[in-house]
Amino acid sequence: MAKDATSLRGAVAFVTASGAERLLRLRERNPLAILAITARGAPITDPCALVTLADAGVAVGIVCGTQAPRFHPKLWIARSDATLHVLSGSGNATAGGLSDNVEQFEYFA
Repeated sequence: MAKDATSLRGAVAFVTASGAERLLRLRERNPLAILAITARGAPITDPCALVTLADAGVAVGIVCGTQAPRFHPKLWIARSDATLHVLSGSGNATAGGLSDNVEQFEYFA
């Protein structure tokens, strides 16, 4: 879904260093794509992972405050010249959520 994307945007509850590493690998394969992620600024999200992404040019949004614990999406949207891809499911931006776990996703194009 990200291969020919001109932009890839994600909204997830958690981001870890292992997830940031995998997202940056996607960026290496498609350096022209705009990459953006919004995550919960809660204890499981690794602040250093968000800084790593931001330092690499990823637009990073953080949900904070009393309502932050309720922010729990796992949504990815990739836009290419011809298609809009939507992936919604159970995986966060972690190694498990992006590649190692058996996660549930629905894909629409």
